[in-house]
Amino acid sequence: MRVLHILNELRPSGAETMLRAAARYWQSQGIQGEILITGDSFGEYAPLLERAGYRLHHMPFRRSVGYLWRVYRFLAENRYGSVHIHCERANFWYAVLAYAAGRPRVVRSVHALFPFQGWLRCRRFVQRYVLRRALRVTTVAVGRTVQQLERATYHNPALHIPNWFDAERYRPASEAERAAARRWFGIGDGVFAVVTVGNCAPVKNHAALIQALSSLPRQWRVVYLHAGCEDAAHEEFRMTQRMGVDARFLGPLEDVGEVYAAADLFVMPSLREGAGIAAMEALGAGVPALLADVEGLRDLREVADCEWTAPDAEAIAAALQRCLSQDPDRLRERALRTSARMQDKYAVARGAAQYAGLYRGARA
Repeated sequence: MRVLHILNELRPSGAETMLRAAARYWQSQGIQGEILITGDSFGEYAPLLERAGYRLHHMPFRRSVGYLWRVYRFLAENRYGSVHIHCERANFWYAVLAYAAGRPRVVRSVHALFPFQGWLRCRRFVQRYVLRRALRVTTVAVGRTVQQLERATYHNPALHIPNWFDAERYRPASEAERAAARRWFGIGDGVFAVVTVGNCAPVKNHAALIQALSSLPRQWRVVYLHAGCEDAAHEEFRMTQRMGVDARFLGPLEDVGEVYAAADLFVMPSLREGAGIAAMEALGAGVPALLADVEGLRDLREVADCEWTAPDAEAIAAALQRCLSQDPDRLRERALRTSARMQDKYAVARGAAQYAGLYRGARA
């Protein structure tokens, strides 16, 4: 069975990392995935998904009838058993075109919070109604908060299938692996490594974390490592230099497992999240964590025995000091308990099996 996934540019974010993690499971179930990339470029994550077994197609999005016709022809000429839409942009039109092309099994995942206002909110309300009632599209929310927002804002009852992470790739590191990772990144004895992973969009709130790090008492030796790269990372790096924060921006990494292995604390200070794949990976890898108590991340409270903070610099600084003051062994014990729960609740096979059922036409 061939399934087409429709995304924007392929970047190391939630949908892409989930697809990569689930590829082997779906292939074992006789489901072959292909991806239609609608961004201007393939994106830096494309080679990883291609190596995972996905066939890639590229059709840059354009606001034109000609573009819609090309997508329709593509869908009509390929015998996909199901079409899975991951992007918010033009999701309504992709679903309409799939239905018109004779591909009525359409799944749409909502990967983030979309609290639109005004005319755009009205448009999205009508579009979601048409997709649900006329085209029988199954909408999936990747987190409870996303599900609640879809219902409250658009009266759109979405099925909840939680995001997952690759538990084979992100597992607690052994002492030898941890020591090797810290040597690789040049982290000396007695240095406390604070790590963030992901893009540097304003909603990720890294500026507040950098301010908090700059305010810590100098008695603590702290280094800040960030994995991930985009234009905004350069400004954040300059900010660490201005504020005297010892920081290393590592750029995009194919596998951030070594970053987690080297970390003493993973921090996600976001203003909001859809589900927070990097947080799932870090918690699954047994890394002590400090998470912002905000929409999306709050969904992890039922399994995550970690520190929580408001997403402002002063609160983050206070939470960092609490973590630095704790016995490191106790922090790690809490993290290992969380890892076991994460490995159980957010395993790939559980969510991927639910999607496989939808692809084959099971009722939501």
